[in-house]
Amino acid sequence: MLSFISDPNSLVKEASLQVLIKIIETFNSKEIEEIIRPKKMMTDLLDEIKLRRPSASVKGAIWQLVGLLHSHYDNAVNEFLEESQDVMYINLEEQVRTEKPEIKAIVGLFKGLQASLNVGCTLEQKQLDGLFLMLRTTVTPLEEVHNRAVMKAAMKLMSAHANLFTDQILHHAHDLITLALKLCVMENIEVRDTANEMLGSLIM
Repeated sequence: MLSFISDPNSLVKEASLQVLIKIIETFNSKEIEEIIRPKKMMTDLLDEIKLRRPSASVKGAIWQLVGLLHSHYDNAVNEFLEESQDVMYINLEEQVRTEKPEIKAIVGLFKGLQASLNVGCTLEQKQLDGLFLMLRTTVTPLEEVHNRAVMKAAMKLMSAHANLFTDQILHHAHDLITLALKLCVMENIEVRDTANEMLGSLIM
C-alpha cells in the first residue's frame, strides 16, 4: 500500500492495487488481516477517490478492492458500506451517462458492487431501479464495441444478485431471456459462459 500512496505514477498505483487484490483473493482473510489493515486501507482508497483524480485503471482497481474488503472483512469495514455503495452507484451513473465512459472504471465499479452486495445492500429502491437499467443497457452487445469486459462484469453482477431485481426481471423477463440466449451462442467463450450463468439466474 506504501507504493500506492507515495508514488504518483498511475501504472505503479494500479500494479500495487492488483497485487493487493490477488493477495486478498488468494490467502486466508484472518491470516493476512494484520498485514492488510482493512479499515486503514478502506480509508486510504476512499480518500484517493474523493481527494484526487485517479486514472480510469486506478479507479477500477480501487473499486474492485473496496468491494473485496467489504466481502472479506465485513466486521472491520461495515461502517463504510453505505458510503461506498452510494459512491459506487453515483460514479457508475456518471460513467454510463458520459460521452466518453472509462471502460476499466466501469468494470471495477461493477466488480466492487458485486462483492460489496454479498454482505448487504444499502441502496434505496430508486437506486436499485437505476442500477438494473444500467445493467440492462450494458449487457446488450454493441457492434462497434469489441471490448466485452463491461458486458461480462454486468452479467456477473446481475447473476450474483438477481434476487435484488426480482420485480424488474419479471417485468422484462422475455427480453432478458431472449438476449441471454443470443449471448449463449456468441463466439467469445467467456461471454458464452457468463451468459449461461445469467440465464440460469433469470429462470430460477
